[in-house]
Amino acid sequence: MKQKIIRIIKSRTFVFAIALVLIAVGFSFKFGFFDRNKSNGATMPSNSAQSSEFSLSIPSLNVEAPILQDVDPTNADIYNKALQGGVAHMTGTALPGDDKGNIFIYGHSSASAASKYDKVFAGLNDLNNSDSINVLYKGKSFIYLVTDKKIVEKTDMTVLDQTLSEQLTLMTCWPIGTDEQRLVVIAKKQ
Repeated sequence: MKQKIIRIIKSRTFVFAIALVLIAVGFSFKFGFFDRNKSNGATMPSNSAQSSEFSLSIPSLNVEAPILQDVDPTNADIYNKALQGGVAHMTGTALPGDDKGNIFIYGHSSASAASKYDKVFAGLNDLNNSDSINVLYKGKSFIYLVTDKKIVEKTDMTVLDQTLSEQLTLMTCWPIGTDEQRLVVIAKKQ
């Protein structure tokens, strides 16, 4: 029996069949038969109850959006799909309630793909110091107050630096309609 299995494994037919299976699996991922975001850890809400587990509101701008957790910013397909469903929490950054670290959220100020959230962060430049940003995470509400706003080069990675106290960082492309620079808003936990 063991020798028969070895002969089958060594046969060209077996190798060809395995190659076909691998090709089929590859096409399945490429054409969306499997949810690539799910395998990457990005959560895509399918209904409002699910999106209320992690969401953002900015009362002074009348902004409300679901936050999609652990979105990979290095994969354009994944983050563009995520940003159609809300704003994105960058994978590897802190989460509300961690008591330290930088919670990094990014979203569109303009986008070529039309969606409910294609301009969700267009008004970030109108935020002032002490404006509140509310984050709902796992049923708990967290309030952050704006302490700083700045424009940085798109290559400036210091905005990702982790902090000793809990900080919320919001980022979008700037000026609106371009991706030349980034507008960054920093808020501290109240």
